[in-house]
Amino acid sequence: MPVFRTYPPDDAPAGEDEPIVITGIGMITSVGRDRESVWRAVQQGRCGIRALRGLQGIPDGLLVGAQVDIESEAPGQVKNIPLSLHAAEEALQDACIDWGTVDRDRFACGVSMHVGDTSGIAAKAGHPIDPRNVPWWQQWLGNTSCWSVAHRYGLYGPRLVHSTACASGLVEILMAYRSLRDNQCDIALAGSSEVIHPLLAAGFYQMRALAHHEDPTQACRPFDANRSGFVMGEGAAMLVIERLSHALDRGAKIYAEITAGKMLSEAFHVTGIDEGSDTLAHLINITLRAVNRYLPDPHQLPSAPAD
Repeated sequence: MPVFRTYPPDDAPAGEDEPIVITGIGMITSVGRDRESVWRAVQQGRCGIRALRGLQGIPDGLLVGAQVDIESEAPGQVKNIPLSLHAAEEALQDACIDWGTVDRDRFACGVSMHVGDTSGIAAKAGHPIDPRNVPWWQQWLGNTSCWSVAHRYGLYGPRLVHSTACASGLVEILMAYRSLRDNQCDIALAGSSEVIHPLLAAGFYQMRALAHHEDPTQACRPFDANRSGFVMGEGAAMLVIERLSHALDRGAKIYAEITAGKMLSEAFHVTGIDEGSDTLAHLINITLRAVNRYLPDPHQLPSAPAD
């Protein structure tokens, strides 16, 4: 659970408590290919959900989802790679990174784990798979997107890859935050990508967790009394985060500050939360305690004017 705030630079503590700030944002989703178009789509209530077709082993029209159309750089390339590269490029450009002055040895990269390639490896190796022809590292491992992004831009700081289901992208941001706090790096690119993989779609379908509706745009209704499940989606989002002094030294614009972040696990169920558990309340409490140093003392706030 991360906590963000718009940052006023005048009250910044120094040293170990130096603020960690966001200076770049990149995004691609089913309703936009950059952060601004996505934000406009959200404001306009646009929906990118449609009937899914062409998924191996899944009959056309059986599922709905929010897919992203994007060209791959090579035949059979895992879709997470171009999505991650697209969002990373926008985030780095938005952060106005000067590659001639930034220390790439101190530039971290965190992109969450994804499902590895199966069909592409099989096609390259031949059928049946011949172990003498399999390129063991290429697209098979779940860190392929992270490697691809870091390799593209020569980021030689810590490389972070985590698999925590729906929280993976947030965990990458929090772990990059910790790497900055621990002085392992000066700046970091962190985020996540996701695609609708046939195996995952089949698993969620068998679990009866996926929503369906005759009108795909009406399927995703998370707070509706008649909700029937969730809708799978595709996309990627990346943030550039860095210490405040590093951002100010290079004249970067600052979107917000990450003031604190904490993680816990219920160890209750693979998809559901324990409604009677105190874990979530405890997580909120310890996160708020961590951020309290940035919050004003309520006893010192000015009184409301009398009527």
